[in-house]
Amino acid sequence: MNVYRAALGLIALVSTAVSACDSCKVGGDPERGGAVGLTAGIGDPRYRWTLTTAFEYRNWDRINPSVALEINDRPNGHMHSVLDEWFVTMRVACQATKRLEVGISQGYRHLRQVNVFDPLVLGNHEFANGFGDLELDFKYSLKQQSESFPVDVGFFGSIKFPTGDTNEHAPSGPLIDPENQPGSGSWDGTLGGAVSKSWGAWGASAAISYTVKGEGTQHFKAGDILRGTLSASKKLSHEPLGWKLYPSLGLQSINEFKGKVNGEVDRNHGGQSIFVLPGISAKPLDRLILNMTVPMPVYQEYNGTHQKQDYVVHFSVGVKF
Repeated sequence: MNVYRAALGLIALVSTAVSACDSCKVGGDPERGGAVGLTAGIGDPRYRWTLTTAFEYRNWDRINPSVALEINDRPNGHMHSVLDEWFVTMRVACQATKRLEVGISQGYRHLRQVNVFDPLVLGNHEFANGFGDLELDFKYSLKQQSESFPVDVGFFGSIKFPTGDTNEHAPSGPLIDPENQPGSGSWDGTLGGAVSKSWGAWGASAAISYTVKGEGTQHFKAGDILRGTLSASKKLSHEPLGWKLYPSLGLQSINEFKGKVNGEVDRNHGGQSIFVLPGISAKPLDRLILNMTVPMPVYQEYNGTHQKQDYVVHFSVGVKF
């Protein structure tokens, strides 16, 4: 058993990680409807520690470099041309008490874009790679589902530290814009609440949170985030090869307020988006959880000339011990 635990831990540890920026947040207890959303309960009391490695790929709408350059030459114009990006996020969590779970995450980001600012190198590919910011999080269970109480109720929060890389340069020399740096350079804080419930083979959860952003690198302050998520899952009766399967569906709303540059409101950042979150979780073993989610934007209304996302693929491996 010790060799088995060590092997699973090694698989996760060799996958360096990153905390993703403000896209969809997914993952949770599939038995409580949290395969694509956060649940309020603490989790399986048999296991105190959880190690989760998440991989995320984001593809962005393609922008014609000449069109983007023309926008950037306008007064107050600002347009990026990100092609795609990868995130790998590792989180270690400990069930400190029967009601309190604490975790810490760290990771790595790889971004690929084309130059749309300099006509001499217009359309050239540029890359930004590096470690993201360290984040400390917690979840506290106020009330757990029982015969006398219908749902789990809890609250959660996090503090993100300005530890990530913020000095990535384009091949032509200038610093890459702050929102495309691996780290933010800012102190951020999140606080929210969640409820979840299970009945028979079904589970459902709902969560709402607010993130306050501080001023970071290049005097850029990203906009605060208001996020709401609804999700549900169902355990299938059929268990191929003994695997428990939980198809799920969720909906997430992200409202990002306008950012600031040098203390002035930036009209080209922030906006509203809604994602549908289809997914499936699998438990080959009670201590091992696999999850795949494909967040699909169904509504994106951004301020100014903000670039839109095309699609996202999220996969995670969680090991309990």
